[in-house]
Amino acid sequence: NRDSLDLFDKGAVSGYLKKHNPDAVILAAAKVGGISANSTHQKDFLLKNVSIFSKVSTSIIDNRLDFIFTYLAMSNHNWSD
Repeated sequence: NRDSLDLFDKGAVSGYLKKHNPDAVILAAAKVGGISANSTHQKDFLLKNVSIFSKVSTSIIDNRLDFIFTYLAMSNHNWSD
């Protein structure tokens, strides 16, 4: 959970991976909200989820781990605002 590992903190993610040296990383974490929050904070959620992916994936590469599986889903939004 986010209390034990902040996925927005690359140093913390890299340290965690170095300490635990997992055989695989399955990344399914995301910033999410309810229907209303998803509608009103689309860009914020997208940017935060890309940030999580970036920090975890670069930490995996930096620690020379062999495998990552990611699930990065996006909804169809009206970006006209």
